[in-house]
Amino acid sequence: MRACRATRGSAAGSQRGLFTVAAIGWLLLAAGALTLLLKVAPGMSEHDRVNTLVRGIAAASPANAQAVQEAFDARRTVNRIESLAGRDLVVTREDGVLVISYAYDHRIVILDRVTLLIRYEGSTREAVR
Repeated sequence: MRACRATRGSAAGSQRGLFTVAAIGWLLLAAGALTLLLKVAPGMSEHDRVNTLVRGIAAASPANAQAVQEAFDARRTVNRIESLAGRDLVVTREDGVLVISYAYDHRIVILDRVTLLIRYEGSTREAVR
């Protein structure tokens, strides 16, 4: 009977150690995911600001591509947009409607030699249809 208790007690002790290792693993995984989220969030926020700005400019119906680029550059600093400039916008007319498109890459350094590349793109074409 005593031998049985000793076996049961040592098994519980080894499981307790396994739980600790698993808990540390989950904490490291959660910390890594949170770090990645905190590094990606500013780029996503900037893309949202770019999208809002471009749609606002398109709604104002500027006369030509140069007017669109100048309007974007004028508001770019206020909206804290660093990844895109007015010259990067592609301005066309489709069925008489002004369409503004853009695409840019956002690089995020995760570790020394690990980089995450996110390609952001958008257009006012979806709003027209």
